[in-house]
Amino acid sequence: MSKQYVQIPLKMKPAVMFMRTIFRLGLGDRFVRFLAKNGEKAGYAFFKGYQPTDSDVFVATLARCGTHWMMQIALQLMYRGEADYDYIYDLVPWPDFLINVAIGLNDPRPLSPSGYRLIKTHLDAKYVPLSEQSHYITVIRDPKEFFVSMYHFIPSAVGYFGIEQETPEVWLNRFLSNAYIFGNWAEHTASWWALRDRPNVMVVIFNDLKANATAYIDKVGEFLDIEITPEQREKVIEKSSFEYMKSINHKFSPMLPGMPEMEVIRSG
Repeated sequence: MSKQYVQIPLKMKPAVMFMRTIFRLGLGDRFVRFLAKNGEKAGYAFFKGYQPTDSDVFVATLARCGTHWMMQIALQLMYRGEADYDYIYDLVPWPDFLINVAIGLNDPRPLSPSGYRLIKTHLDAKYVPLSEQSHYITVIRDPKEFFVSMYHFIPSAVGYFGIEQETPEVWLNRFLSNAYIFGNWAEHTASWWALRDRPNVMVVIFNDLKANATAYIDKVGEFLDIEITPEQREKVIEKSSFEYMKSINHKFSPMLPGMPEMEVIRSG
């Protein structure tokens, strides 16, 4: 990955240099295991003290499993096809990553015309505050597809830190262990699958969504009890298409200061 266009802010340089040094010394795997080991404590901290309301719709999907796609579907339904933004995280809190970058959990401004607001999280269900008043949507993807998609996403995600792409074997070993910093597929899936019978929890299978996105747009609308006109429905369908979302990829890229745009909207 070319890094010549990455302008790293002065305050970020120590962290970036630390990460580059760790991986160049061959300590990357040990560092990843350390992060994963300490993830349990951090997991509970992200939503600490937050009380969900009947306005909250959580898209709780593991990374590279249709997160932005489901976010876009839900958001466009909430705005009846008129959701427009320069940066999606100006409307959507993401407390487990974009702290002080995304809009805050307690900021009242993201309420849509339908009365809902969207919250993004990649966390397991045990870390997310559950309420009978709120709605929760998760998308489950085949683990092989998740792994391949994540592997191709890695250069975009970690190139900022000067970390080179590692071999598929290295990432497969991490994926099969508890040291996968992008989330453990089995644990995340099991945590939300266990809640599938709750009336305020919607579980979507990624390949079913891919096979008939329009049907699932209607299902999400029914789940949230949002009524839209045929014209509004067509707008939601258009703005939830791969072509449209790809054209505004920069509006979804979770950038930190100085970080280049990530290719988050991919076909695989």
